[in-house]
Amino acid sequence: KTCREEPRRWADSEGEGCSAYGFAGFCTMLGSYGPGWEADWGTFETFTSEGKTALQACCNCGGGIVPTTCTDFANWTDMDGDTCQKYTESAWCNSTGGFGPGWGEEWGTFESRTVSGKGTPAQACCHFGGGSDPSVALASVGAAIPSTELTPKPSATPLERKTWSGCACKKQWSEHDLSCEHTCCNPDKDSLGDWCIVEDVACEEQDWGYCRPPGVIAKACVDEPKGWRDKDGEDCGTYGMDGF
Repeated sequence: KTCREEPRRWADSEGEGCSAYGFAGFCTMLGSYGPGWEADWGTFETFTSEGKTALQACCNCGGGIVPTTCTDFANWTDMDGDTCQKYTESAWCNSTGGFGPGWGEEWGTFESRTVSGKGTPAQACCHFGGGSDPSVALASVGAAIPSTELTPKPSATPLERKTWSGCACKKQWSEHDLSCEHTCCNPDKDSLGDWCIVEDVACEEQDWGYCRPPGVIAKACVDEPKGWRDKDGEDCGTYGMDGF
């Protein structure tokens, strides 16, 4: 039942396969451009191969094929009331049942947020390899998930993105010798991706934050208690940035 690439072992016109698109963040599971995609590369169509783009061929990019007759567990939700559709829209899970790019490490495991007896999203949701129907009939992913526009194109007006906490970024900003002309950039080649200077320090609880990839909806989360520090004075931001 798990989504698979179609055609198998697809690679774009430059030889990059589906695994590379997922690992490098060239795309998101919602079929949009990921944080690793550079605008000057053009569009996904530029790298079409075997008559398909990554959005059509790769599960990591919202494509591939899954069972047409698969159905999500009836009325399934996690302990917060989030549905299979919400997990898909927010990229909290990937096509093989693992964590997606939208899942926050601080939320714990899928099991820790699962209602007893209901199963995890990997067991309950078709798009993540689960669901209730054992049929092996296959068709496009677009028939298995709610209809949405999956092929946004780069535009002359860059998207005004937000941080993972949902805080607005300044449209233009500079920090020391670094600057950005369109909300989110990575001028210092940060390994964790694009970041920005925020409009409201109170929202982010610091003056900057990492940016949410386009098309990914962040699950609201705030530190509790606000301003928490450990006995040595280290706060939540330090724990995350230093990989504690």
